[in-house]
Amino acid sequence: SVSADGHDFTQVAAGDWPDTAAAKTATFAGRTARYVRLQALAGGGDYASAAEIDILGTPAGGSS
Repeated sequence: SVSADGHDFTQVAAGDWPDTAAAKTATFAGRTARYVRLQALAGGGDYASAAEIDILGTPAGGSS
């Protein structure tokens, strides 16, 4: 989900990832947002985790 204000979020992608150590990717159409939320709805062993999250895109008003 993405948000401009940190309160009102819009879902931009959804799906399932396999329970492996391989890198995962979520791709969605460009949006202007200040906040990005990754929400895990299930996990292994009653927990979910994420590490080294990269947000790629072009900054508003500039180039990457």
